[in-house]
Amino acid sequence: MRSQTIKVKHAPPSCKEKQIVKEGKVLCYIEQLGCEIPIASDVSGEVIKILREDGDSIGYGDAFIAILPSFPGIKKLQ
Repeated sequence: MRSQTIKVKHAPPSCKEKQIVKEGKVLCYIEQLGCEIPIASDVSGEVIKILREDGDSIGYGDAFIAILPSFPGIKKLQ
């Protein structure tokens, strides 16, 4: 059973595809019951894809930004 749906705030995204983000960076805001809730990244890494459009309804647990985690001390393979 799904919980109440929420909508992404109508605003430009705080991140773009191929952008490097750090853990804790606010990626976007969602609106639920008139309150705006900041959504922060759980990991540091590269934004691979933004999975939802502005204004899309989302449910609890739905993914809306895909991030490829980075691991400190590991050099990028060429």
